[in-house]
Amino acid sequence: TGGKKRVKTGRTMKEEQHLQLQICDYLRLQYPKCIFFSEPSGLRVSMGQAKILKKMRSFGKLPDMFIAYPNDKYHGFFIELKKEGTTIWKQNGEIVADPHIRAQFNTLKTLHDLGYAAIFGVGFEYTRAKIDGYFAMKPMAVEQQKLDFGNATPSITPIKRTDPADVKVDKI
Repeated sequence: TGGKKRVKTGRTMKEEQHLQLQICDYLRLQYPKCIFFSEPSGLRVSMGQAKILKKMRSFGKLPDMFIAYPNDKYHGFFIELKKEGTTIWKQNGEIVADPHIRAQFNTLKTLHDLGYAAIFGVGFEYTRAKIDGYFAMKPMAVEQQKLDFGNATPSITPIKRTDPADVKVDKI
């Protein structure tokens, strides 16, 4: 009160950063052979570094994490992390009106349409459960094969992927 508007972005960013570090620690402990990475756009960097990072990605609304582990259903797993208590869905099942969350939803939908698991991970327990569920799915046969990088001919059949230019995302 007192006429001052409280800005939550700094605190929210720290809470989401803490959640992301928890999830990274969990992945390292539970799934030590798992390859994953985090999207660095939420980090505080110099203006010059921010410009370089922006030029190194396709667009600005990339999910926070990617787990590079294919299974019989998905090519990998994208997670947009949100602090505990964040509302994504209205009671009627529609996405909330927040433009930032809607843009993130559109990115997740596009990734899902391309064959990736893609979710909002709200809080540690929910996200952990989704990760465990993802890893419980049967791994792709391609993981079971040994790859011979010395051959000019691929030792596996490539997965047919949708051309991103052909993907249409419905506006909400």
